[in-house]
Amino acid sequence: NDSPSFTNWAPIGGTYSAQFKGNNKTIANLRITGANQHYVGLFRQASGVITGVGLPKVVITSTRQVGSLDSTTTGGRVGALVGRTTNAVRTSYATGSITHTTGNATYMLIGGLVGECASSSSCDIAASWADVDVASSATVAYAGGLVGWLGGSITASYAKGAVNPTNSSAFGSALTGSTSTSASITASYATGAMNGRASSLATNDGVIGFANAARRNVPTNTYWDTGTTDKSHNANSNAEGKTTSQLQSVTSYTGIYANWNVNGVAGADAPWDFGTGMQYPMLKFDGMSLAAQGSLVMGIPGTNNNNPVVGQVAQVCLVDGPTGRAPRSGSPTLPARWEWQKSSDGISWTNITEDGGATYEYTPVTTSPTDVGNYLRACVDTVATLNVDRVLGEDRVCVGPFAKVRASN
Repeated sequence: NDSPSFTNWAPIGGTYSAQFKGNNKTIANLRITGANQHYVGLFRQASGVITGVGLPKVVITSTRQVGSLDSTTTGGRVGALVGRTTNAVRTSYATGSITHTTGNATYMLIGGLVGECASSSSCDIAASWADVDVASSATVAYAGGLVGWLGGSITASYAKGAVNPTNSSAFGSALTGSTSTSASITASYATGAMNGRASSLATNDGVIGFANAARRNVPTNTYWDTGTTDKSHNANSNAEGKTTSQLQSVTSYTGIYANWNVNGVAGADAPWDFGTGMQYPMLKFDGMSLAAQGSLVMGIPGTNNNNPVVGQVAQVCLVDGPTGRAPRSGSPTLPARWEWQKSSDGISWTNITEDGGATYEYTPVTTSPTDVGNYLRACVDTVATLNVDRVLGEDRVCVGPFAKVRASN
């Protein structure tokens, strides 16, 4: 529940070698605090297949500190689901936050779902996603919204969380911190805000944090949102930057998604649900997850503009997910109020205003404190409308974040 009795989970392992079948259930409110360990996550390290696990509202803080003697074998690996795996992760997801707080640690691999997908032909992340904010002050870190280091493959997966490695020697992107030259990323995308080293590094893009010519062919039919990541540069990889509108406007396996009908899970064709054309693609198994999505509408209703501008009305609404707005406290006949929030980094959010309407409208301003240069999102309390185990009663759904507000067109 929201006040877990186990306030500091001890990760499972040594190395977990059996197959773990989550059966599309959730393990909510995982808390791992102050972990100074090599491998950190629900599982410490895995050599067996992990499938069907949902981890909503994860909070992990790592203090791994190994100093100048660190190497690829003694560094830290942190992921919500597993610190390091040499096998497959399928139909699994996580939401929440992961923070590494020790500045002189080196070779930290931090991912929203998996810390390290080891260099192995059997290490495959498929039909999985993460909405986990990842932050690190480590001297050398590879931070990614989905996985920190990718030695195997990612197929039909996505990441939405903000990524913020702050040290000048760190690397990061909205999807992977870095990859081996033999890795592959297919039919996947990323939308999370990129800050710190993730945004400023000239040689990365929104999909691979440490990218060079040798890694050019790693991504195939894989994209990042240039607006929400605040990263327009295409580095030395085949990943492509697309606007929010481009990523949300296609409703079938056509256009940029023509080659996305891949087997994200063995025996399961057509893993994607493209929805209404005003939302990002979702995995079909997401229909029973907490990932209700929404859309930003600017100016004329019915349009989808990914560039919030001062003075132009922004409107959001829920468009998918097995949730409805929760009743307002003390007024059962009224729905919960929307809260519009802003953030400079996509991680720390402050409330601006709130509204009780069916949709939520807000007009960005330049008056102090200005909205220019900030990300925007709208959040609302929701309640499950389907009798499913993966939606745990009332929860909070946030629509966005969207591209940073601009002063003008």
